[in-house]
Amino acid sequence: MGHDSSAGDSMRDWYDAPQITDLFEEQARLLPEGPSGYICPKVEIAEGLPEEVISIVSRYWEGKVATMEFANAIETLRLRHLEKPVNLLEQ
Repeated sequence: MGHDSSAGDSMRDWYDAPQITDLFEEQARLLPEGPSGYICPKVEIAEGLPEEVISIVSRYWEGKVATMEFANAIETLRLRHLEKPVNLLEQ
């Protein structure tokens, strides 16, 4: 392509060619949650959630429950909670 590397004037002398370790360090600094950290939800346990809900979320997060199983379980728990009478005076 017209580049003569015999005199040391190769393309790598003119263009950025970082070391892989430098790339990993930069990635760790700029993306502390990893490459998909910005698209993965952050789960925080809120007070007042039933233990069953916390358990299913934890198991899902650990990869012990598949997505559809999680969705079905969480919907079942939500509907079960809604079926309980609500005291409007306590809200």
